[in-house]
Amino acid sequence: MRSRASLAVAALVAAGVALRLTSLDVGSFWFDESCTEHIAASPDWLETIRGSRHPPVAILAVREWRSLFGASDAALRALPAIVSCVSLVLFARLATRWCEGLPRIGAVAIAATSPFLVWYAQELTPYAFVELGTLVALVGADAALDATSRRRAFGLVATALGVAIAMGSHYLGGLVAATVVALAGISFWREPARRRAAVAVATAAVVGVAVWIPWLVAIYPDQRRTAWGHNAKLGSRDLLELPIRLVLVKMEAVPDSLRFAGYALGALLLGGIAVTVARAIRLRDARDLRICAVLFVPIAVALASLLVLPPNFQAKYLISASAGAILAVAVGLASAPRPVGAALLALTAAGCLWVTALHKAANWRDDFRSACAAVSDRWRPGDRVLSVTGTPEGFNEAAIRHYLRARPEIDAAIGDTSAIVARPGEVYPAGTRVLAVYRKSFYAKRHLDKLQAAWKEREHVPFDEGIELYVFETG
Repeated sequence: MRSRASLAVAALVAAGVALRLTSLDVGSFWFDESCTEHIAASPDWLETIRGSRHPPVAILAVREWRSLFGASDAALRALPAIVSCVSLVLFARLATRWCEGLPRIGAVAIAATSPFLVWYAQELTPYAFVELGTLVALVGADAALDATSRRRAFGLVATALGVAIAMGSHYLGGLVAATVVALAGISFWREPARRRAAVAVATAAVVGVAVWIPWLVAIYPDQRRTAWGHNAKLGSRDLLELPIRLVLVKMEAVPDSLRFAGYALGALLLGGIAVTVARAIRLRDARDLRICAVLFVPIAVALASLLVLPPNFQAKYLISASAGAILAVAVGLASAPRPVGAALLALTAAGCLWVTALHKAANWRDDFRSACAAVSDRWRPGDRVLSVTGTPEGFNEAAIRHYLRARPEIDAAIGDTSAIVARPGEVYPAGTRVLAVYRKSFYAKRHLDKLQAAWKEREHVPFDEGIELYVFETG
């Protein structure tokens, strides 16, 4: 029976790997992905990263990868996809340690097909690297807390390394350190024989954060002074749905006629988590407590940080909690009588696979690719090109430079949007055509309004809900 379960887990991991490594170029690069490439490709990446709000681990990995494999969408996204594949293998290891039988298989099935994890596995952003650091830290902490382990030193090194990778990829990745300390606390409380190991694990987590102190002192203050806005998603519905959003993402891909199926899938996920939380409160089983700690500690610390930091809260920032959400769903659903539990887990994994397939069937990201193809088709000598995103220069035009890199004459005509918006009537001679790629947002709308007030609009082409092309004539 154990060998069959191991074969099932291996097959599910292989399926998850296939989902992560296929259809890498279906979606266009969206704004955040282009910013990652912009920093990585910069001759002085350290100076450029001062204008962002990210630490350097993912950036440096992309920089080296890009130099080896090129700048196509598929080539660049292959890196986070491979990183996420490694994370899936580590998750299967953690599920094997913390779950048995049906919950273990169900957890790996959901992780393999999770729309949230597959989506960020195929996005050139730091989140796949945070996922990897989280799993390295959790697996390392679990090994180090095992009193019979002869590899405790290896586990402690892995714990510190995982925390360092997660925090060095995204500042909120450092939340995994709090998770590891909570796991150590559970061991300290429940298993007196492991108290020395628990203290060592908590210390390793602190070391993983501490290695970034020089960076935080030298670079982070400059990043805090940048003009980037903050994203707060803290309505009551957002908080209620947060555990679900650690498994699901981009549910607008579900057709309206099948929206009820999306709600049913969300209900299964939330129900499984609720059952596991109830079990942990009632039984105080160490495994259930660990799973709840992995899910809720990062969320609690992130919410607490909002008391002293600017609001900046989205589900993807908490990808370090995703493993806990998936384990909680699997354990909770498997608590039903076996035929029912197996059916619920199968339905959940099938629903996740369905949403992931919908993501792969069409472009659900900012369609800069189509907009730049339209610019290329319309271009004629003397035209000028703008990117209107309302963000700092360099980052502002990164997406269109990525897609127009094969047309150097067009690339050379891309203007400094902030300077042009400040004096739209003075920069270009009357009668100049300007092709403006606009990314909808409240902070970019004021720039577009100034251009529309100063220039004649000749053409307007929308490409999706977020990207539009405007053709203006100055005068």
